[in-house]
Amino acid sequence: MKKYKKQGHLLQLGTNTKLNKSGDEWLIAGLSLAPSDIAGKGYRVCTHEHVAGCVQTCLFYAGRGAMKSVQQARIKRTKLLFDDPVLFMHLLDIDINTMIKYADRKKKQLAIRLNVLSDYRWENYLDMESYPTQFYDYTKDDRRLGNQPNNYHLTLSVFPHDHLLKSYLSTAKKTYTNIAAVFMNDIPATFEGFPTISGDDNDLRFLDPYPSCIALKAKGLLRHNNQLNFAI
Repeated sequence: MKKYKKQGHLLQLGTNTKLNKSGDEWLIAGLSLAPSDIAGKGYRVCTHEHVAGCVQTCLFYAGRGAMKSVQQARIKRTKLLFDDPVLFMHLLDIDINTMIKYADRKKKQLAIRLNVLSDYRWENYLDMESYPTQFYDYTKDDRRLGNQPNNYHLTLSVFPHDHLLKSYLSTAKKTYTNIAAVFMNDIPATFEGFPTISGDDNDLRFLDPYPSCIALKAKGLLRHNNQLNFAI
C-alpha cells in the first residue's frame, strides 16, 4: 500500500482537453503513458510509430505535456508497467473500479481510454469484459482488429503509406472498423470511400456510426508541417 501511495493514480479525469469533451452523459478516464520508447530502451508501448512517422509530432509534447513534471509522471507509469506488471495491473484494477463507482455516483456512463498516447495491446493483459464499462482506443496496429473484447472499441488510425494504407483500408472494411485520419487543411466529405465526421467535437469514438472516417485537425507540432493535407 505504501508503494501505491507513492505511485498515485494511473487513470485520470479532467487532464486532457479532448477527453473532457464527453457531454453530459459520459465521463472519460484516460491512461497517459510515454509513447514509443521515450521512457527508455525496453519500454516501448507503440508498434507502428516509426513507419507512421509520428514520433516527433506526438501529442506527448502538446498542451500540459510540455511540462516536464507531466512528462516525468508519464514516464514513471510506463516504467512501472514493465518493471512491475503485477503491481501495475493491481493499481489499474483499483482505479477502474474507483472510476466506475464515481461515475455511478454522478449518474453518468463511464468510458476508459487506456492508450491516450500509446498503442499497447491491453486486450492481451486486461480482462476488460469483467468490468461493466466501455473501453476504447485508437490504434495504428491493424492486427488488433476483429479480436478485441465486446466492450473494447478500436478505431484504426491510417497514415500515408502506399502499401500499408491499402492494407489498412481492406482490414478496416473486413472487420467493420472505422478509420481515423489527420488533415492539415480542408476536410473532404469522404476519404477513401468512408464518409467523414469530425473527431474533434468529442472523443466518444464507440458511438460513431459505421462506416466513418474520423477526421481530426492537426494538433501540436504537426500543425507546422504543411507538406501534406492527409498527414498521419
